[in-house]
Amino acid sequence: IIMDNDNTKGTVSNLDNTTDIDYLSDVTFTITPKKGYYVERLDIENSNHETINYEVNGNNYTFQMPDSDVTIIPIYEKIKSSINIQVVAETEDLNIEINDLTKVEYEEEVKFKVTPIKGYKVTNIKIIDSENHEINYSQTSNKNEYKFIMPDSDVTIIPSYEKVKNSVFVDKNTNSKEIIIEVEDTTAVVYKDMVKFKVIPKEGYEIDRIDIFDKNNNKIAYKKTDKEYEYELIMPDSDIVIQPVFKKITDSNDIINPKTKRNTNGNNNSFIMIIAFITIIFLNVQLYKKRKNLS
Repeated sequence: IIMDNDNTKGTVSNLDNTTDIDYLSDVTFTITPKKGYYVERLDIENSNHETINYEVNGNNYTFQMPDSDVTIIPIYEKIKSSINIQVVAETEDLNIEINDLTKVEYEEEVKFKVTPIKGYKVTNIKIIDSENHEINYSQTSNKNEYKFIMPDSDVTIIPSYEKVKNSVFVDKNTNSKEIIIEVEDTTAVVYKDMVKFKVIPKEGYEIDRIDIFDKNNNKIAYKKTDKEYEYELIMPDSDIVIQPVFKKITDSNDIINPKTKRNTNGNNNSFIMIIAFITIIFLNVQLYKKRKNLS
């Protein structure tokens, strides 16, 4: 018997006698593939390169010795397994860079990308084999991308998520008496949470507007509640800054002279009355003189 075996992929054992084997006697041996491999087929040929039939029982193989030398050639293949994905509601995208997820070879590098939906982040990824053993993985230089080496069994990828928590900052203005953010922890506000806040101006000032920006300088919408000085907004998936702008309160009944900055209504009215009084006296004097001349 001549063995043609790739010892890096498997071993042949229990074949103690390979010479002087009687014609038609049973020959039994064992093939044990190395980790990650399996026997795809077994070629047994006589000296004329004719195929010899054999029987298989697990890892044991048996054939009848022909009337010539034989060559035994085990053909090994890498185990091909499947990748399963445990999809959860927070997953927007989970891509595997393999065409066929049911035929992934042992020791093949597998890259996959996990993209959570808006407002969530990946907190953990668990990869387990068919016996529930965890498979090591690492993150690549690309955002949200990971990689692992395929074991010799099926695997399942299980991502975990949580809502994004961000901070609410206040750009304090010298004309604000008080700005109150009604959340327990302004450094950990959950995405889509309702945030209520009060902006109380100093005496003599009123709120002109309130600007709220996210980390990309996008304006965040807000609205006034039915309470005095109170507003509310829905938290985005980023930090925000609240920037109140105030203006000085003025009396709308006052008429201000732009040059003197003083109220001029009272002075003008007094001046007009004095002129009118002098004019009436002058006209009466003239009328009296005319009448005296005529007499």
